[in-house]
Amino acid sequence: MPPRDWAKADTADSEWSSPVEFMRVLYRRRVTLLSVTLAGVFIAALLSMAQPRLYRSVASLEVQGVNENFLNLRDIDPAATPNASSNDVYVKTQSEILQQDALIEQASDKLNLAERPEFQPHSGFWERLREASPRAAQNAAQYAADVARKHLKIEPARDSQIISGLRCA
Repeated sequence: MPPRDWAKADTADSEWSSPVEFMRVLYRRRVTLLSVTLAGVFIAALLSMAQPRLYRSVASLEVQGVNENFLNLRDIDPAATPNASSNDVYVKTQSEILQQDALIEQASDKLNLAERPEFQPHSGFWERLREASPRAAQNAAQYAADVARKHLKIEPARDSQIISGLRCA
């Protein structure tokens, strides 16, 4: 084994000693760097196109409480104080009403969700042949309501009169 030439080793390390030399090395390897960069961009574009689109919409409702001074009852009984727990129960009741099937079906019909492609069933050849019947239109409306019900999340905020509704599609 021949002895190592320390003078050549120092010159190889000195290649990286200045930013100008570093830029020269990068310039010499420009084709490799450009091809690696373009390959990374291409792979990232393919992966992003393969991912499903996810949309998220959020709505908040403020539920007005029951009028505690209905018919001026406080004038009759000034000691009557509003019950905080009755307000919580009222907000929870309203959130349960918003989750009822009949209300979701009415909203689906009013918004014509059955006509939108994201609320239509993914059907095969035989199902498309049967779509001409009026029963199929009713099934499409029911399917749209079922999809809306599945993606709808309604929850009352703790210790407030706010109900949040979340829909992901």
